[in-house]
Amino acid sequence: MAQTAKVLARNSQQNVLGRTTIHVKWYSQDFLYPEGCHVYRKTDSSSWQRVNLVAIRLTPPAYPAAFATDSTLEAFVEMAKDFKNASADGLLLLNMFAKTFESHDYSKIIGIQYDDASVEWGKRYQYRVAKLEKGKEVELATSDPVTAGPYQQPDSVRKFSLFRNDSVVFMKWRPEEDRFYATHLYKRQEGVPSWQRITPRPVMQTETEGAPPSEAMFEDRDVAEGITYEYYITALDFFGNESIPYSPRHITLPDRTPPPRPEGLEKRVSNRSVTLTWKPANSTEITEQNVYMSPTSEGPFERVNELPLPPSANQFRWDAPRYGFYYFRIASQKKSGLEASSQVLGIEVQDTEPPLPPRLVRIQADTGRITVQWTPSLSTDVWGYHVWRSFDSEKTFALVNAEPLVGTDYTQVFPPNAKNSFSPALVGVPRLCWCCVRASEMAHQQTR
Repeated sequence: MAQTAKVLARNSQQNVLGRTTIHVKWYSQDFLYPEGCHVYRKTDSSSWQRVNLVAIRLTPPAYPAAFATDSTLEAFVEMAKDFKNASADGLLLLNMFAKTFESHDYSKIIGIQYDDASVEWGKRYQYRVAKLEKGKEVELATSDPVTAGPYQQPDSVRKFSLFRNDSVVFMKWRPEEDRFYATHLYKRQEGVPSWQRITPRPVMQTETEGAPPSEAMFEDRDVAEGITYEYYITALDFFGNESIPYSPRHITLPDRTPPPRPEGLEKRVSNRSVTLTWKPANSTEITEQNVYMSPTSEGPFERVNELPLPPSANQFRWDAPRYGFYYFRIASQKKSGLEASSQVLGIEVQDTEPPLPPRLVRIQADTGRITVQWTPSLSTDVWGYHVWRSFDSEKTFALVNAEPLVGTDYTQVFPPNAKNSFSPALVGVPRLCWCCVRASEMAHQQTR
């Protein structure tokens, strides 16, 4: 509490037309007033008039029903009776102040509240309180004007923010000690309709006057990774009224725990068709699976499934664009996007089909030379041609060029004494789209 006196006036929550009460409460550096206090009231058209008949001060309760409905009230009244000893304990004194905010009965019993039930609906009133010292009045303070009428819920706090680390959500707001003494905080998980109050007791405003506010004023550790939470705050005024809620704020904790990964990745290869099978991970956290491929074992890997696979999927078919080596992994994924991948599986897609033969083979002989020309093969994976030659009627062919020809003609020059007749054969050789020890072997996959 600030070290200046305050007089507060609020309409009762039970106000209706014809039965209207204004609660008046006062605070200063003195918790109790042994000689009591006087309350004065004025309207826009009248001067100050005292409204209490006798001094308002600590008075034993005349209505035991208050004790029956509040199990702690009697204990707090005893503390007030022994205020000299009770006030020596700072925490106990703070709890006694808090009790006055929560309980109208306690405030009236210890002599710091007056309920003015003689007001008229629609009239504006102002209150002044004076304490008695040695039989003389000493003014404490004057309230703001209040119009007698329906109860109005206090406005919300003016600022509320959230921040976090990996496992805790922190809350911060602007303390408004002139308006509120404490706050309540509420929370819910995204997608859950009901809110839960996470402050069993009000969070007191305890910052030292003039000191910077603490970085975090409340923390919530009951949170989980990857979940989005919403929070809102309400404030409690000095009559125990809860304010309008501040607009909810949401925050998501980072998900740092990957899901279980798929196991048992295997393959079936038929020409260029690759079928992958695996055992999907059994976890309700997994929202999808994806298939990744790279031409090298080190990556980078790219996703090859157009749409995400469901968590229960256990196979995937993929057509290789060309022959060669490919590397695959299957990844399970959580809602947060965090993935866990299977082991990498290497696959060789072999060329098992010979290309189509070249067309329209033509031979042109000249003195000491022969030229063979042809139209390219219709196969799209041809990377060169071999020319074979035969010198006997059985058509036993021998390879003429060691390296495949890129063009569509071949000329061979013979020695002057060569007079053999021969028949050439043309063979298309598939292109190689990768380089490895087998490249030369696959290059012999030919057709005549």
